[in-house]
Amino acid sequence: MSAQDDFWHTLLDEEFRDRATGHTDVNAKAHMFVNHYSMSTGMISSIVGFGAKFAGAYRDHDGDLLTGEHTYRIDLPADPPARLFWSLTLYDAETAAQVDAQGQTYSSLNGMDDIALNPDESITLHIGPERLAGAENWIRTVPGRGWFALIRWYGPEQAFFDRRYKPGDFIKTASNHSNA
Repeated sequence: MSAQDDFWHTLLDEEFRDRATGHTDVNAKAHMFVNHYSMSTGMISSIVGFGAKFAGAYRDHDGDLLTGEHTYRIDLPADPPARLFWSLTLYDAETAAQVDAQGQTYSSLNGMDDIALNPDESITLHIGPERLAGAENWIRTVPGRGWFALIRWYGPEQAFFDRRYKPGDFIKTASNHSNA
């Protein structure tokens, strides 16, 4: 697996090349355009502090597709580079709607939520069908359902454009939960 994570691969490789074959993933490229660029004029802005930038992740650190029966952790460095706010949202792989998990209104966390920070002010987000003991910043998934994530920076700051800010990969921490 490449050291480059899925978010930056989506953002910076506008050709959407498959890492193993080098071929363009036409479906991924069309998905990003239809669902993001075509819906927001802010997506085409490259002016610091204005518009929005979205990035998608479909696989975990090991290259496996993201699925609801597994529990993951993703670490975001301190100070996400968004003048307005940032968000991480999970979408169902089949419907492209937000993950519909029982007891959860929105399958997202963002900089306007009461986010628990680590001592170094980085952010750890937990994703899975059950909240792990002590896990804060949790989004529920549905076992047996695939999902993908979008991270958004609204009013992206210079650290975004300079590529100094890099979200972590989804790291699998637990799997095979029997219920949600």
